[in-house]
Amino acid sequence: SCVQLLIQMPILLALYRVIGNIPAYVGKVKDAFFPLVDNLMKEQGSAEFLQSFSNASMYAKQFENENFVGGVTSYVQNTFVDVLNKASSAEWMSLKEHFSNLSADIDHTVSLLDQYNNFLGLSMSNSPSFTFG
Repeated sequence: SCVQLLIQMPILLALYRVIGNIPAYVGKVKDAFFPLVDNLMKEQGSAEFLQSFSNASMYAKQFENENFVGGVTSYVQNTFVDVLNKASSAEWMSLKEHFSNLSADIDHTVSLLDQYNNFLGLSMSNSPSFTFG
């Protein structure tokens, strides 16, 4: 019993990191954020707007990193993908309202993410709730 736990625990810890940050490990999911991320990088104030997202505090060090400030493209892209991956539906809507010229890219990205987060007809990206219908 203890031996089984010692064997399984490192595997579970590694899986936890992968599941918590899927775009970093699954290229198809990361690709879903493009060309939105590329176009968002060209917009004035996009980094500041993304920092206002509720989950952006998790990535505060990334926004202050010298690679981000220096404009290293791959680093900025990865930071944007990290923040957008954790964005709520309301934050996606506010992004669409604030950057209305990117609404087609935002809609395309959201529809792809909805497809990837669908399992047996249930969206894994939504919080569970119980409602009477």
